[in-house]
Amino acid sequence: MKNYLLLLDGPKGAGKSTLSGLLEENLSNTEFFGIDKERNLLKRTASIKDDNERAFQAILEKLKAVFGQGKNAVIDCGVTERRLGMLEVIVKEYDLVFYKFSLTAPYNVLRSRVEERAKIKGKKFGLERFDVVYKALQAKSFDGFCMLDSNKMTPQEMFEVVYSKITGPSS
Repeated sequence: MKNYLLLLDGPKGAGKSTLSGLLEENLSNTEFFGIDKERNLLKRTASIKDDNERAFQAILEKLKAVFGQGKNAVIDCGVTERRLGMLEVIVKEYDLVFYKFSLTAPYNVLRSRVEERAKIKGKKFGLERFDVVYKALQAKSFDGFCMLDSNKMTPQEMFEVVYSKITGPSS
């Protein structure tokens, strides 16, 4: 079986980290990366955009090491077309299977989830930043993506879809 890169894409509040956690509990020989986790490892600057770019570059470097060791990887990260292209280069270079899942939900549901999460963490909800990221992710092509609506599916149901895809007989 070929090694794989699994991308969990989507806007804030779609359930990427929740799904990633369920996969982490059930997949062996697999490393897990998240843009938020990676950004928190870096020294912050005044620009979230720059911090995110540095975090994504760090993930790319770590992916190369992971695939060089013959392991699989899961990324929890909303990606632009440009970042998707960077991942596709790595997939080709290491001859991987590339599973792409996009998690989504209606705008008002996503916004509510993110506002609630910010409130729980004692942080300020940034509507403008939320909208910018939401619109950027919605603007890209979803060709080749399996779409999962986290408003219509439980995290366990989404897990079962993703898990069966990567462990199924055609993998």
